Amino acid sequence: MSNWSIVTMALVDDIKQQVDLVTLVSEYVSLVNVGQNFRARCPFHSERTPSFYVFPERQTWRCFGACATGGDAFSFVMKADNLEFSQVLDQLASRVGITRPSKQTQDTGFTLYKVNESASLFYTDHLISSIEGKDVIKYLTNRGISEQSIDSFSLGLAPTDWGALKSHLSKLGYPEELMEKAGLISRTKEGNTRDFFHNRLLFPIRNIERQITGFGARSLDSTGPKYLNTPNTQIFNKRALLYGIDQAANSIRDQNVGVIVEGYTDVILAHQHGFANVVASMGTALTEQQVAQLVNIASSFVLAMDPDTAGQEATLRSLEVSWKIFHPPFAQGNGKRSHLRYRQRPRTQLRVAVLPKAQDPADLIRENPEHWVEAIRDASGLMEFLFQILPPKYDLTTPQGKLQIAERIGTLLLGLQNSDEQDGYLERLENLLGVNRRTLDEMLGLSRQAILNRPAEITKANNPVQGYLAPFRHSTQDPLEDYTLALLLQNRSLSEFCERLKPDFFQRSENMTLFTHQKTCATIEELKAHLDTSLHEHLDRLVTWTLPPLDHQQREDALKQCIRRLEERNLREHKSQEGMIVDAYGNHSHENSPNLDDAVENNRKLRKLFIEKSNRSMKKSLE
Repeated sequence: MSNWSIVTMALVDDIKQQVDLVTLVSEYVSLVNVGQNFRARCPFHSERTPSFYVFPERQTWRCFGACATGGDAFSFVMKADNLEFSQVLDQLASRVGITRPSKQTQDTGFTLYKVNESASLFYTDHLISSIEGKDVIKYLTNRGISEQSIDSFSLGLAPTDWGALKSHLSKLGYPEELMEKAGLISRTKEGNTRDFFHNRLLFPIRNIERQITGFGARSLDSTGPKYLNTPNTQIFNKRALLYGIDQAANSIRDQNVGVIVEGYTDVILAHQHGFANVVASMGTALTEQQVAQLVNIASSFVLAMDPDTAGQEATLRSLEVSWKIFHPPFAQGNGKRSHLRYRQRPRTQLRVAVLPKAQDPADLIRENPEHWVEAIRDASGLMEFLFQILPPKYDLTTPQGKLQIAERIGTLLLGLQNSDEQDGYLERLENLLGVNRRTLDEMLGLSRQAILNRPAEITKANNPVQGYLAPFRHSTQDPLEDYTLALLLQNRSLSEFCERLKPDFFQRSENMTLFTHQKTCATIEELKAHLDTSLHEHLDRLVTWTLPPLDHQQREDALKQCIRRLEERNLREHKSQEGMIVDAYGNHSHENSPNLDDAVENNRKLRKLFIEKSNRSMKKSLE
């Protein structure tokens, strides 16, 4: 076997060890915990009863249904995304932050990692032994960074001489071509080469395997940007790396908690004071690649970004773009029956630490480590943070603003497992928007189905689900009735499932009229001709209402669910009216008092609906 083959196979083994198959598969299908394993409907063929299993202990999967096949993380992605092995190798390597070296680089006598290591030793030696380094050592000491931390994190200093590193590496036998590939030297307009870093404090950036992939550099004078990173190379991609991950990975794994900060010194001071589960996003909002690394080693994280506006924006941006908290499951179909594909990573708990104003993590830890402990311990839950930061971003005096924030927060509320917690936040959202609970519940109830099934490209905050503006714009519209009619009008074949749907289930007279007429009309044009012109605009709105992308079976299920909800609402309304009349007349008989037989019948129907709902729930739990 060639050296290249050995490198490739070792890389595959490393990736398998770091990829969590449950997390990976959950991005394609909704997994349900069954004992020590997980189960789902197979993403590779259409089925009603789940036959697809993931075995975490073995990190394997198998379909016991029509596919009758299985494998590991590589075979799953190859099959799911129709990719070649080499493509999946690149994709999964990037996911866990491992850089796949090219064959040409492997066959070179001096690797990029090796030249970076030599450069780091040069920078560290210059910091410790040069006259230039004395002022930098003093600067680091004033920041509270100890000599031990300087050594532990291999801090260094790029000389003021533009050719010092190049000359040193050349003497060690490194070719200029390799230095340039590593991003250690750059080429001028005239075609000459010189050191890339000049008069800067150097922070070597290592991958999880402790290899130096590149450098972060802080300016020590007023020239150039304050921070400068190695340009993208074969082994350095800032978006796929976390500063300090090499030293923090074991602690994060052992504690099952990772703390994310922004800066290099934040990490160094944290580790220096014994908080070894801290890593940094290197001054930017977390990226998907960085998040992918983290969720493979732990399930709980605290975001402790700087408390200023920029820090809060970075936190919100990483929550939205990388953690994808506003991206619920969506149906992804390929001509077959759609399957839910979860965008939000499962089993991940996120909290946000609120730091004192004007204090970044390094300042707080240096001045009072106990306050840091308290900040992490008392970190806000995700919902609490969003209720604090989102409202000022929307104009809540307008229906559109209310809808946008309702969809963003509502998406998360629908996923809360604790009913008491969900109810408390619903009440806060209700008060925030100035709507009653019924309006909010019905809006979110319908939104759940739309959100679950709409494509990923329309899940952005400024692209709300069409049709759900009604509860906030006019109290005279009924989203449940409108959704039911839109399903019927746009899918005429569903009419055969409307036997239980009665005209009096509709509380809005225009909807009752429209439903009654549509039963006798074969086409929308015929229906429009039978309706009064005052209802034409309402009809047009329902006919053109953008519905979630559902297949026929899903549309049938959605309609049946709507009919059950309308019937239940109608029966409860009858019981409420009966109760009010009884309260008004007491136990005395009166011509307007409710008929006992009617009350019994209503109770019977409600009980039947409840039993049906219970049976459906039980059936789902057994599937």
